[in-house]
Amino acid sequence: MDDAPWTDQGAGTVDVALVDAWVRLSVDELTAVRPRLDALNVFPVADADTGTNMLLTMRAGSDASHGADLSTVLTTLARGALLGARGNSGVILAAYLGGIALHLGSAEGASATDLADALAAGAVAARDAVADPVPGTALTAADAAASAARACAGEVDRAQTVRGVATVAADAADRAVEESSSLLAVLRDADVPDAGAAGIAAVLGALARAAGASRPRAETELPHHEVDRPSGGPEFEVMLVVRAAPEAPPEVDVAAGLRQALTECGDSVAVVAGPGHWQGHVHTDRPLRALAAAQEVADSAGAEMRQMCVHSLDLPGHHAGALSEPAVPGSLGVVVVTASPGLVTDYARAGAVVLVSPGDLEQSELDRALAEAGGATTVVLPAVAAGPDLDVRGATVVPAPTDLHAVAALAAVQVADGPVLDAMVHAAASVRATRVEPGDDVTVTVGGVMHPGIEVLTLLHADGCTPADLRAVTDVVEAASPGVEIVVLASGRPGRTIEVGVE
Repeated sequence: MDDAPWTDQGAGTVDVALVDAWVRLSVDELTAVRPRLDALNVFPVADADTGTNMLLTMRAGSDASHGADLSTVLTTLARGALLGARGNSGVILAAYLGGIALHLGSAEGASATDLADALAAGAVAARDAVADPVPGTALTAADAAASAARACAGEVDRAQTVRGVATVAADAADRAVEESSSLLAVLRDADVPDAGAAGIAAVLGALARAAGASRPRAETELPHHEVDRPSGGPEFEVMLVVRAAPEAPPEVDVAAGLRQALTECGDSVAVVAGPGHWQGHVHTDRPLRALAAAQEVADSAGAEMRQMCVHSLDLPGHHAGALSEPAVPGSLGVVVVTASPGLVTDYARAGAVVLVSPGDLEQSELDRALAEAGGATTVVLPAVAAGPDLDVRGATVVPAPTDLHAVAALAAVQVADGPVLDAMVHAAASVRATRVEPGDDVTVTVGGVMHPGIEVLTLLHADGCTPADLRAVTDVVEAASPGVEIVVLASGRPGRTIEVGVE
């Protein structure tokens, strides 16, 4: 073996300063390479977001990372990445960081050998996170880096350093990126390397630079490609967090349960586990079933579901739902907060990021949805009470106290002649709404919102409503306004409440 960077007398141990530099440089590298990774993204779904998802996941870990000792810094990094993981590639990256952190954080004076073992632990954790691992992806790059690092650390006749091990690992990941298209048909057909593998290589390149290696930045190495994006594939992406009760750790394997439950609902399944938390991801045509299946796993573990985000993958070839065509222009990001799972698909098809919340919305959940929505302007439609202490991070809030108001505001985007925000505010403000509960005098309750000239009336009913319940309302409406168009939507909530809205 000829002289190489790994014989360099670099740092002898992994310390807080090195990890801090690695995290900062990883964010810098992923920021620089993000547009190119997005452009390369054809697997598992050609939705042009791998770079964005890996960057936001790494940034979430960076924002959370703190502490005076190595264990604390690594633990907070891993937890932040887990809770902030975005998309399939972000979940894999979070698992990778978690595996590295778990091993390095337990090492006393982490050496070059410890680093090599940690990279191997990260590769195993990343592979374990994926329900259906395939070659030529981020997993292959992580495996290649781990093998090279361990081989380097095992060279007993050389003075191995953290810098040397990190450099060898980064070089191996780079080679895996170059070879990825030969291992996966969809990459070969598109003549591109794997975007996720390139993201892992960028993070490992940052590690080598943090350890003192001189190497080019990632964006100077990746090729430029224009990718033809095939149509087809699942319509929605669903992400969620299962959180265990601190006083009652689950006795079941939550990660395995989530992986199996989500696999039965779709593909691109990834699950990352951390102390008391699990992040799940799936691409599916059945987002409600995916959420319900995950809820069953959470219930069996005595845990709760949080951060339930659904959005459309915006692939061609799918039919629009009750809210019709995608309503949100590219410059507008919309978050709808709702406790009505039955409206998830319609909201998502209309272009919104849907945050399903039982009502006690947490800041971290709103932050995640806001980041997911993006857009030059983000509008929050709080169809459930958001709470006075929540920070909307500069977003414009359209007053929408119920789902009926949110539906009207989002639908207004499609027909807005002037400023979109004005149209949304006006549409929401024009809604007159009431609730019909079992035993109510329907004539009196519904009559309170009726007025001459009504063209459309919307009924949003809970799961327990009977045909007779609905007929009692529609009879009153049709008697008061013959010929009115009645739109009936299911909220997916328990009970027999019927919400009535007119514009």
